[in-house]
Amino acid sequence: MNHQRLSARPTKRPPPASSRFQGSSSRTKKVNMVSKEVDEQPCREEMSPQLDLTLAVKELHALSSKDLGELIRDAENGIVKYVKQDGSSLEINVEILARHLVKYIMEHLAPSKVNEEHFKHMLSGLRLLHTLCDIACHHSTLARVLVEDTSVQDEILNSIFRIIDFLSQSGEKVSGSSRMVLLYSALLSSSMYLLKALISSEWQDITNVLLAHSKVDEFTTTAFTALCVVINSLQAKLPDQHIDSRMKPNANDVYCLYHLCESSLQFLQSACKQMVFRERLVKNKDLCGEGVVLQLVQSTLKLSQCEDRYLTNVVYWLKSKALSIMLLLCEAESTSFLEMASGTTQRKELVKTTIFEVLQVLKMMFSGDLKDHPRGHLQLNAMRVAEIFSGDSRFRTYIILHFTEVLTRVFLQPQFLSTWCSNEHEPVEEENVMDFDSISAAGQVLCLISKSHVQHSTWNNSQGSPTPYAYQRTSLLVKILADLCEEENARFVSHFLECLQTEASKLPGGATERTAAASRNLFYLLNHAESLTPAYLNAQDVLVLRRFISQLEQLLAAQESDIHRAKEVHNSARCTSPTHQSPSPNVDDRSGNDDDSVPDQNSPEDLLDEDYDPSPSTSQLTHRKHRRRSVSRSKDTVVVPKKRFKFKVGQHVILTDDKGEEVAKGTIHLVRGVWSEKDLEESSSCVVDVEELMVPANKQPPHPTDAGTTFSEARPAPCEIKMLWKSSQLVLIQQQLP
Repeated sequence: MNHQRLSARPTKRPPPASSRFQGSSSRTKKVNMVSKEVDEQPCREEMSPQLDLTLAVKELHALSSKDLGELIRDAENGIVKYVKQDGSSLEINVEILARHLVKYIMEHLAPSKVNEEHFKHMLSGLRLLHTLCDIACHHSTLARVLVEDTSVQDEILNSIFRIIDFLSQSGEKVSGSSRMVLLYSALLSSSMYLLKALISSEWQDITNVLLAHSKVDEFTTTAFTALCVVINSLQAKLPDQHIDSRMKPNANDVYCLYHLCESSLQFLQSACKQMVFRERLVKNKDLCGEGVVLQLVQSTLKLSQCEDRYLTNVVYWLKSKALSIMLLLCEAESTSFLEMASGTTQRKELVKTTIFEVLQVLKMMFSGDLKDHPRGHLQLNAMRVAEIFSGDSRFRTYIILHFTEVLTRVFLQPQFLSTWCSNEHEPVEEENVMDFDSISAAGQVLCLISKSHVQHSTWNNSQGSPTPYAYQRTSLLVKILADLCEEENARFVSHFLECLQTEASKLPGGATERTAAASRNLFYLLNHAESLTPAYLNAQDVLVLRRFISQLEQLLAAQESDIHRAKEVHNSARCTSPTHQSPSPNVDDRSGNDDDSVPDQNSPEDLLDEDYDPSPSTSQLTHRKHRRRSVSRSKDTVVVPKKRFKFKVGQHVILTDDKGEEVAKGTIHLVRGVWSEKDLEESSSCVVDVEELMVPANKQPPHPTDAGTTFSEARPAPCEIKMLWKSSQLVLIQQQLP
C-alpha cells in the first residue's frame, strides 16, 4: 500500500496496527487471538442468496479505491447497486462481501488448481480485498467488519500465511510459463503488502503482530522460499536477453516482473530491520540452518545484467537488498547467523558458494571506474559481507585464496589515488526505497492498466549513513586487509605478493613498474587511512595495515637481484657520491657509507604528490588525523616512495614493535656491515640512533642495544642509544622545512 496515502488519511482513523489487533484487551489476549490456526476459525455458512461472490469479484476488482468508495458511499442500507457494461444491474451487500471475500480467495488454494485461471481469481480477490481495507476507515460498514471485528482480522491474517505457504509449494509448477510467473509474483507481493493494509504502515507494528503468531517461523521460511522461486524465474527467463520496449511485445511484462520481485524483497528487508524480528529469524533452523536465506542471496547475486539501463539499476538494487538482509541477520546478538548457517560440512559449503558470488560482485565492481556504476549500496554491502567473513576464522583462508587476486587489482588501478584516497565529501550514500502500490501492480498484471506505458516504481530516498561514501569504501578496504592479516599474516602477505606480480605481468608498462606503482598505492592508502582515524577507522586496523605494508616491502626487497639493486643505485638521482665506496664488513661508523648518505630533502622522489594531503606519523596514532601539512612550520611526513627503497644513513624513521605500535623515533646510523654479530643486509636490519622514546624508559627493548637491557640502562647520554631494528618495522619520515 502506498505509504503516502496512509499518511494522508484522516485522524479519525481507528487505532493502527497492533492496537487494532489488541483492542481493549491485554497483550496476552492479543497473542492468543492471532495465534489461532486457520482450521480453528468458525466456518461462516450464512451466505446471502442475493450475493454471488464470483460475480461480485469479477465486476468490482477492476475498480479503483476512489470509484469503489463512491459506490459504497451511495449505497442504500448497505446495498451497492452496480451497473455492468451490458446495462444490467448488480446488487451487492457490502458487509457480506467484506466478511466472506477471504473464503472466496481460499477456495482456490489447492495443488490441483495451480493454473492461470485460478491464479487470476486469487489475484482479483486479493486486489479487491486490499482495496476494501484501504478505504475501510472512510465507511462505517467496512470499518465494522475489517477494523473492529477481530475474528475477520484473524481470518485474513491466517489466509495470508496460507497463501504464501501455498505459493512456496507451487514453485515448480509455474516456471514454464511467463504469464504464470507474473501471476505468481503478483500473488506473493500482494499477500505480503496486504499485511500493511490490514495492520499498519509501521514496520514495528507489522512485525509485532507477526511475532505474536504461532506460525511466524513457517511464514518467514515460506516467504523466503517463494521469493527464491521468483528470483530463479528471473534468471531463467532473462539469462542473456536484452530488453527493448520498442521491439519486444513482452517488455512491459519483464519490467513488471522485476518490479514485483523487488517489492517482495524489500518487504522482507524492511521486516528484518526490526531488531526483535531478526533475532527471531536467526533462531529459525529451517530458514537459516537449512540455507534458505543463503539460497535467496546466492540466486539474487547470480542475476544477469541487461543492456536496459532501468533493469540494470533494478538488478543492482535487488542484489543490494539481498546482501542487506544477510548483513542484518549477521548483526543478531542472541544467535550467530554464521554459526547457524555453517553448522555442518554441507552447510559450510553453501556458505562458501555464497561468499564466492559476493566476491564475483566485488570483482566486477573493482574492475573499472566505480563512479560509473549505478548508485545504491551494492558495493558497500558486498564489501561489508566480505569484511565479516574475512574476520571469521572458518572462512578467512577461503577469502585469501579467492579474493586476494581481486584486491591486488585494486592497487594496480591507474586511478587508485583519486578513487580510494579521495577526500571529497560526496553526497551521503542513500538507499533506494520502493514506494510500492500493490493495488496498481495487481491491476497491471491483470491487464487492467494499459500496456502501452508501464509506470515504474516511485522512489523515496531514505536517510543513509552520515559518513561520506568515499570514506565508507576506503574504511572497508582497510578493514578487510587488516582482518586477513590479523591471524593469517604470512599466508596472506605471500599470496598477495604472488597475485600482485602475476596481475602486474598482464598489464602494459612492465611488471616491475606496475608492482612498484602498486607498492606506492599501498603507502597512499596508509596515509589516507591514518587521516580517517579515529572518526572512521579503528586505530588498530591502521597499525595492522602498516605492518602488512612493511612486510610486503621486505619481501619485495628480498626478491631484487644484485644486478637490479646495482642498477638502481647507479641510476638513482638521489646518489650524492659519484663513486661507490664499499665499506669494510665490520665497519661500525658512518664514514664508509657514502652511497647511503642523507638524501636530498627536496627531491621529488621523497615528496608526496602536491594534490594529496596525507596525515603525519609523528605522534600517537589517535592524534594523527588532527595534523595536516603546513608551510608555516616544520613537521614530519610519512614518505611514499616512487619505488621500493632501502633505508639510507641519515634518514629519520619511526621504530615500531611487532604489533605496529610506535616505540621511538631516531635516525638511521648503519645499513651495512656487521653489528652485534648480525649481518645487516642478510638480516634485513638497520642500526638506529634512538632520539625520542615513546614508551617507558624501563621497558626492555625488543632488539639488542649497544649497552644495557632496558632503554634507561642503554642511555648514558641523550641521542647515544644505538639499536638494531628490523627494516620491516621502520617507517620512513622526512623533515619538511618551511
